[in-house]
Amino acid sequence: MTINLTGMHDAQQQYLDYLDVMKNGQKALADALQSWGGAFEDVVGQPASLWSLEPVPPRELVETTFGFVERLLAAQKQLAIALVDTAVPEVA
Repeated sequence: MTINLTGMHDAQQQYLDYLDVMKNGQKALADALQSWGGAFEDVVGQPASLWSLEPVPPRELVETTFGFVERLLAAQKQLAIALVDTAVPEVA
């Protein structure tokens, strides 16, 4: 029995290429958000200190935190799908 190492190498290279595309896309997004955040601070000013906020009930904190993370993960999924659709040719 023989193992096709060339095919494994090609798959590994495609995986590494995909990771490079993801890193570049995320860096571009992070740079854009950082630029937007800087412009926002210039217009609005610094946000209030987190220490000056009223305490949040624990259940509300959990609900809010998980809600945010769910939306963040959904956005990351959409970004990954868009990058794959853009960077990887369709396979028949």
